[in-house]
Amino acid sequence: MNNKKKIAFAFALSLCALTVPFSNAMPAFKDCAITASAASSPNLNYSNDVLTVSYYGSDFCSISGTNSKLDSRFKTAKKIVFEGNNFSISGFKGYNNIQELDFKCTCLKFTGDNVFRDCTNLKTLKMSSKLSASFECGSDVFANCTSLVNVDLTGTTFSGNTMNTRMFENCTALESIVIPEGVVNTGYYTFSGCKSLKSISFPNSLTTIDGYSFKNCDSLTTLYIPAITGSIGNGAFEECDSLTDVYFLNGTKELSYNMFYNCSELKNVFIPASVEKVASTTFNISKNRKPELYVDQKCIKLDSLKKSYLCHVLGDANNDGIVGMNDALLIDQYCKNRAAYGVNGTDKMHITEQGLKNADVFNPGSGVTRDDMTAIQEYLLEIIPSFPKF
Repeated sequence: MNNKKKIAFAFALSLCALTVPFSNAMPAFKDCAITASAASSPNLNYSNDVLTVSYYGSDFCSISGTNSKLDSRFKTAKKIVFEGNNFSISGFKGYNNIQELDFKCTCLKFTGDNVFRDCTNLKTLKMSSKLSASFECGSDVFANCTSLVNVDLTGTTFSGNTMNTRMFENCTALESIVIPEGVVNTGYYTFSGCKSLKSISFPNSLTTIDGYSFKNCDSLTTLYIPAITGSIGNGAFEECDSLTDVYFLNGTKELSYNMFYNCSELKNVFIPASVEKVASTTFNISKNRKPELYVDQKCIKLDSLKKSYLCHVLGDANNDGIVGMNDALLIDQYCKNRAAYGVNGTDKMHITEQGLKNADVFNPGSGVTRDDMTAIQEYLLEIIPSFPKF
């Protein structure tokens, strides 16, 4: 196995961790059935609700929960340990006795739909640091696994670099997700219904957010979306009831239809210069409720957006509608002398509350500092192409 191709893959769960290095150099696939007569059958050892499955063959041993000849102890075990060489796992949907999975084998492949769907009592996943694994399967791999809390997919490789459809749908306890570098597409409905999801770490490789990927993620409050050069699918963040602030990185081209449909708490959206299209229903919330847009002055959609939304110019600290050196100077004065140039300052040219919001272009949300002044200077010198700067 080529060590240079190994990648780390981790699920960080409450009271548990999952680490999976991955290799593209997978051996030729060959099933070995789990039957009493099969020469390459694994050895099974069962003790105190723990089933240990050992296999040391050179081919892949296929273990399916739907196999009528599968040993009945798979259904009663609370903990299953896979040790030895190569396993292909499928068909364990609804195995609710399983509370812990421990993969100590060399290679692992998840195949087919619903591999561990509805395993609602699965709390702990462990994988050997020497394990290579792949997700070359259909949809709903971990859907409805309602005990999963934190998932770190760092290093995981997906077939076609696209996450599996509905992979974590309705994992209602899931609080955070790290999507690995290399992934270019989140897949449809991948995290839909993850009502406890509070944070998402997107990779720089991501080019597409598929439709309804994060629908009904009701605990999301802030989103930092990387440069999406492909597309953002319809309803990608539909009905995220707690979402208040969204920051798009420069490079994003288009904001799609119903992208934030019924996101009733959405207040502030930061739009970079690269955005070329904003659909008429992107912010389809209600007739009486619209977010405020903070838009780079170079964005070609700025004038048309002003007709439908309250728009502010990013970097416009003095509220004159444009970004210039006077804005950088005002921020410098504000940082040096709050008494004179703060929101309630004595100088008639003091910064306003809205000016502070406009000026917060460096790591927005962190407050106005001299870093914002420097960012404006870099913007004017065309060292950086757009706001916001992260």
